Amino acid sequence: MIKHPIQIDSEAVDVFIKRQENHLSKTLFHPFKGEATFYKEYRNIQRLTKKNIPTLNALFFGQRGTKAILVTTALNDYEPLDIAALKLDRLQKRALLTEVAKNLKLLHQYHYQHNCLYPKHIFVKNVKGAWRVRFIDLEKLKWQLFKRNAIHRDLITLYRHSDSNWSEKDRLFFFRAYQQEKKAFTPFQKIMAKVTNKKCHKK
Repeated sequence: MIKHPIQIDSEAVDVFIKRQENHLSKTLFHPFKGEATFYKEYRNIQRLTKKNIPTLNALFFGQRGTKAILVTTALNDYEPLDIAALKLDRLQKRALLTEVAKNLKLLHQYHYQHNCLYPKHIFVKNVKGAWRVRFIDLEKLKWQLFKRNAIHRDLITLYRHSDSNWSEKDRLFFFRAYQQEKKAFTPFQKIMAKVTNKKCHKK
C-alpha cells in the first residue's frame, strides 16, 4: 500500500493505492474462480456509504485476471481507536466511546456485521471537540438476517481485543452508550460474562 497525492477537481487529495495478486476467496456466485478480496471490500464500502455509515471513500477499483487495485481517500489525521484512547482523560475518552457506540449501533441497525471489529479497525479523529469515526477493513463484512447475531459477534470481538486500553468501567460505559441506557441490559451483561469466563478458562 502506498500513499500518493492526486488532483480531484483542481484540489490535491491524498489517496491510498492498494494492490494485490492471487487474493481470491470463493463465494456463492464465484464458487470456482473466487472473488478478489479487494472487490469485496470495495462493494462493502459502497454498501455502507449508501446507508451513511462512516467508512472509507472508495475512488476506484480495477481488476485484471488475479490482479486487483483499490484506491481510497487517505484518512489524514485519523488514528486507530486503541491509539487515540491512550491520549485521553476520562471525559474525553467517554465522549469518544459514545460516538463509536452510536456509529456501531447504526451499522447494526442495518443488520451489518463487521466481523473483524478490532479497535485498530475503527479510525477516529477529533475535529473542534467533536469525534468522527470511520470503519475500515470491510472485506469480511456480512449482512445478517437476525440483527442480534451481528451485535453479539461484533461486541464480543471488540470486548476481547480492547483489553489493554479499556477498563471494565470503560466497557460498561460503552455498552450503556450503545444501548443508550443508564444501565446495561441483560444481553450485554451476558456478553461480558461470557468473555470473562473464556479468559479465566484460558488461564
